[in-house]
Amino acid sequence: MRVDLRDKINESFEPMFTSHARDLFVYGSAAAGKSYSVAQKAILKCLKYPKRKFVIIRRFTPSLRLTCFAIVKKLIDEWGIPCNINNTEMSIVFPEGSVMLFLPVVTSTGEPAERLKSLTDVTDMWFEEPTELSFNEYLQIIRRLRGGSFDAGAYPQRIYTFNPIDSEHWLKTRIFDKGKPEWQKYTYKDNPYLSQAEINDLRALKGQDLNQYNIYALGEWGVLQNLIFTNYEVREFDLDFSNIDILLAGVDFGFEHPSAWLLIALKETEAYLVDEIYERKLTKPDFAELVLDKEQNFSVHPATYCDSSEPASIEELERAGLWVYPAEKKQGSVVDGISVVQKYKLIIHPRCVNTIKEIKGYKRREDRQGGVLEEPLKFKDHLMCCLRYALHTYMLSSPGPVEEEEPEPSFDEFSREGKF
Repeated sequence: MRVDLRDKINESFEPMFTSHARDLFVYGSAAAGKSYSVAQKAILKCLKYPKRKFVIIRRFTPSLRLTCFAIVKKLIDEWGIPCNINNTEMSIVFPEGSVMLFLPVVTSTGEPAERLKSLTDVTDMWFEEPTELSFNEYLQIIRRLRGGSFDAGAYPQRIYTFNPIDSEHWLKTRIFDKGKPEWQKYTYKDNPYLSQAEINDLRALKGQDLNQYNIYALGEWGVLQNLIFTNYEVREFDLDFSNIDILLAGVDFGFEHPSAWLLIALKETEAYLVDEIYERKLTKPDFAELVLDKEQNFSVHPATYCDSSEPASIEELERAGLWVYPAEKKQGSVVDGISVVQKYKLIIHPRCVNTIKEIKGYKRREDRQGGVLEEPLKFKDHLMCCLRYALHTYMLSSPGPVEEEEPEPSFDEFSREGKF
């Protein structure tokens, strides 16, 4: 089958497309187009070489479905390739017999995924966000997924795509520093499709936080420091919404920047981050429709707290049928909101892909002398704003999370007969 891709391939990624390295690490800045280009290469290999078995890996099923699987399906549709797609199993069979399998590393309970254990004859692999994996998990996968028979010239390959956010991660200390596999770095400058607003955000980091600028604009290894939220874990969960304390949502408006919505369920001192919306170029009616679809999907109608600086936008959402209220945004509300969020244990569902990305990089600003300030850095924080808007504004009208206190002694304990 022939597919004309002359105007569809980003020429900046030519070294990645032509590399035959057994292990190819594709890393760099935010918004570089790494995953998109690797997805293109994966499809091309499945078309060019018959009977490939290409395995795409990420830690959790929901995040895998919303990233790699969604990108590959979109490309297949755009290119008009007649594939057999199984949405339930997350598998794709190509015309010449090649197959793609999208597999999580762990199940919802944290146990190793069974399908990984039984795979044989794998010819290619793509690790999306290997920074989510422990070194031991990585070794187990490599041991289970080796082998495969190849046609002449059909080289086997493992590709890894990620941002170098932590210089202490095993990818850096155990592999990058050894200098053996092939490493290719790409930055936002290699992506000709970025909007000017996205470019401005990345460039602005230079004057706000040098570490974040090095990671997200230059694609250099960074150091995790001054993070605001460490009170969270990422895991799958099923909630009975009739057995929670309150259901909330937060909204941060955007257009060139993403419009964001976050659904939050509170139960005592735990805040469950259930689902998200995070999309650019959405009109308010389109955004409202997406939110209503999410509410219908979960059969909920939460109190929704929105960025109060856009009263007209709040009015549009209200007319669409949402329960919307202006969020607290007075002086000091950002720091106060962070303090409120820190009182909860945050449990994030893996489907909240962008929430996870933001919370990992949500950090306090530094002054020019390197001193740490109370305010957060304004970069990739749209869903963090949603989280603050909802919890802080709700807290102002409620007692907030229930904290265990030492029981006070009863009166009887002080009225016993006798003397000291």
